[in-house]
Amino acid sequence: MNPSVAWSNDEITVWQFPLTATSEELDRLSSVLSPYEFAWAHSFGKPEARKASIVRRGQLRILLAEQLQVTPKEIEFESLAFGKPIVKGSDLHFSATSCLEYGGVAISKTRQIGLDLEHPDRLMVAPHWPGDDFDDYDHFLANTKEERLQRYVQDWCRREALGKASGHGIRTLDAIPTPEPFATIKFFDLEAQVHDIPAPDGYHQSIAWMVD
Repeated sequence: MNPSVAWSNDEITVWQFPLTATSEELDRLSSVLSPYEFAWAHSFGKPEARKASIVRRGQLRILLAEQLQVTPKEIEFESLAFGKPIVKGSDLHFSATSCLEYGGVAISKTRQIGLDLEHPDRLMVAPHWPGDDFDDYDHFLANTKEERLQRYVQDWCRREALGKASGHGIRTLDAIPTPEPFATIKFFDLEAQVHDIPAPDGYHQSIAWMVD
């Protein structure tokens, strides 16, 4: 299935796609991977994980290639100091995310960006999950348990998008103030904005970008 545009503004476009594919689609996506990406995908023991890895990387390469007007196999990646991937030899900015059954890619020609997609079912098995005790999360306490769960997922998603946009990743999440949409968030010596954008049913998705 081809990616569909989930959200866009004058500077950023976000595409969404399922991490499933037919045999023909998998063959097509596999053909654009680098040898390392192909080997990495086939290192997963479960067929579903192998397919998801192929779809994630293949769709990312195809979307970037369309913007750069090159073939997908011509795309080369390198990493910044804290591991943020970039396209070698290009000023194009991108951020990729995936969660359970869906993946997403954001691309911008002008701004450093971060995209994150989350679902409660994945966060509830993560090491940082607080369980049923949200007492340390004061800004959640006015809500019901279900509302607090959704706010926790929303808060985590916004923070991770901001961490990706900054280039520092999730290692900096504790340093990011509670992010509210449309406000300018200040952390370290950086400024950014984060917006909640449409996501598949049951998911939460946020896009963040650095402010000049």
